[in-house]
Amino acid sequence: MQAKQSGFQRSTGAFLAVPLRRQLGMKDLSPRTKVLTKTIWFVSALVAIWTVIVAGVGRRTGTCSAAYVRDTAHALNFIGIWQNYCQIIIRAWKDAYTERRDWLGLIVHSVIFGIICLGLHCAEVLTEMARDEAIWRRATTIGASLKLGSTKSTALSWQCWILFIFKCIVPWIFGYALDTTLSIIMNLLPILTIAALLLLLALLAEFLVCHRPRGSQPATFGNVEALVSLIDDWQDGKIFWGDKGAVTETIRKAGTSGQRLADLRMTFLYYGLRG
Repeated sequence: MQAKQSGFQRSTGAFLAVPLRRQLGMKDLSPRTKVLTKTIWFVSALVAIWTVIVAGVGRRTGTCSAAYVRDTAHALNFIGIWQNYCQIIIRAWKDAYTERRDWLGLIVHSVIFGIICLGLHCAEVLTEMARDEAIWRRATTIGASLKLGSTKSTALSWQCWILFIFKCIVPWIFGYALDTTLSIIMNLLPILTIAALLLLLALLAEFLVCHRPRGSQPATFGNVEALVSLIDDWQDGKIFWGDKGAVTETIRKAGTSGQRLADLRMTFLYYGLRG
C-alpha cells in the first residue's frame, strides 16, 4: 500500500526505498488517466452503435444491395460501393430551394465529429505522457537531453506517430461517412471503418496506461513535481540518472549527473528513489 502511495518504489522509511525491477504504470501513478481511457472506449462504443443503426436502417430500406449501388452510382466499383452501399438519407428540408435547413445539418455534423475528436484528444494526452516518460528513461542509457524541443521529441516518439496517423485518417474517412450538405446522408462502410479505427485506438490507450516500464529508474510520465524531486544535479546538455555512490555500508544514493552513472544495486537501500 505504501509503494502505491509514493507512486515510485517500495519504501522502508520516510526517505529510503528498495529499487524495483519494474515500475508502476500510468494508471497507477496518474489515476485520472482511467477517465481518459473510459472516454475513448465510450466514444468507440457510440460509433459502433451508430454503425449498427445505419446497417439496420439500410437493410430495411433496401440500400444494402448491389442493385442500389448500381442505380445510385451507375457503376459497381470500389468507389461506388464505398460511397453508396447501405446508405441512408434523411431529408432535413421540404424544398431544397426555399426551405433549406442547412443549420440542422451543421449541428448534426458538428456534434458527431466533436464526439469523435474527443476520443482522439483523450488519446493525445496519453501519448504525450508516454512520450515524456520515454525521454526521461533515456537518462539511464544515452542521457536525457535538456535541449530536445517538443517538435523533435514528438518526431522521435512512435506513440505520437501512431496518433498522428489516426488524426489524419479518421477525419478524412469521416468526410465519406457523413454528408449534411442538403440531406443528412450516412454511408455504412466509412462509418464501419471509423468504428474499427476507434477500437484500435482504445486498445492502444489501454496498452499505454497499463504498460509498466522496466528498470530501477522511477517512472514519472511527465509529472514535473516528481521530476524535480528526482533530479538533484542539473547539467547543461544531458542528464544521466543512476547510482551516485555509498552513503553508509547498506545505504546508497540515487540521483542525476552530467556523466553516465552506474546502475542501481538491487539489494541496497537508496535515497532519492521517491518522487
